[in-house]
Amino acid sequence: MSVSVSGANNGATVDPISDDGNGIYTTGYTPTTTGTDEIAISLSGVAIAGSPYTSNVITSDAENVAVDTQPQQTIAGQPIAGPPAALVTDNLSNAVSGVEVIAGLQSGNFDSGTTSVNSDGSGIATFSDLVINTAGAYIMEFNAVGVSEDAVSRNLMWFRRLLLKRFPFPAIIKPVRLPPIWLSHL
Repeated sequence: MSVSVSGANNGATVDPISDDGNGIYTTGYTPTTTGTDEIAISLSGVAIAGSPYTSNVITSDAENVAVDTQPQQTIAGQPIAGPPAALVTDNLSNAVSGVEVIAGLQSGNFDSGTTSVNSDGSGIATFSDLVINTAGAYIMEFNAVGVSEDAVSRNLMWFRRLLLKRFPFPAIIKPVRLPPIWLSHL
């Protein structure tokens, strides 16, 4: 007996086939992408009746929000460089579109810009016009409507009058804090 998967999950690993000894065989596969799959089953090289079978893999609701594009060093009063963006995914790590993502600061507010953006067809919500006018250190948070509080993604952003270098911000779901940098006024 052989089993193969084509379509959205083409070439997916199929679990070993077990013979229950009563003419019933058991196997499976774990899809990682949404879409339509065809599962071809053959016995002694001959397709069994009804093969290939169609399987529609659908996404679940949004489950995670993570940083997609890291905010970069920015001059106070200018739109945050990057621009910062969040990626919304389901439990299979598939992008989820149409989810409202809200950007905020752990302390204070943005001085201007759009703080609520829907994720696009790639699951990405980009915040291209957020501005903070006062130089300093800020913690930015992303939250997707319908995603649990545990999935809030935070980034520490630094704003100052001079650009020095870009800091790496890991794309993770748990809060991240980077060590402070001391800045002097010109």
